[in-house]
Amino acid sequence: MHSNSCPLSSNNKSPLTEGFNDTTTTTTPLILSTLSLLFGILMSSSPQNQSVLLSLIEGDGDDDERSKLERLVQQAREFIILCAEEEEEKEEEKDVGSSSRMTTRGGKKEMREVVSVLERLRDEC
Repeated sequence: MHSNSCPLSSNNKSPLTEGFNDTTTTTTPLILSTLSLLFGILMSSSPQNQSVLLSLIEGDGDDDERSKLERLVQQAREFIILCAEEEEEKEEEKDVGSSSRMTTRGGKKEMREVVSVLERLRDEC
């Protein structure tokens, strides 16, 4: 059976978490936060995309667009934190060249811009 629901639901019966064991559920925040950034990119370029994506995200019944966008903001911020933690671990394991540091910093800047777009969209609701 195909579901029209989005995995960014706060509902515990999300297709991304249902039936997973403890090992795989640890990857769920990474998946959700990555999707949140992707949705932010898609929404920033098209109000039509925003309407479609937000209509597909399940809520708790009373969730409106603002609360859905707030959840996207939080999950996108989690992605930035996860990336920063990963970068710290890599730097501890080996010496990273300056060119790769610039790439990572540029990526963080772009990710923060997407979070800003999501925050703006949330505040406009």
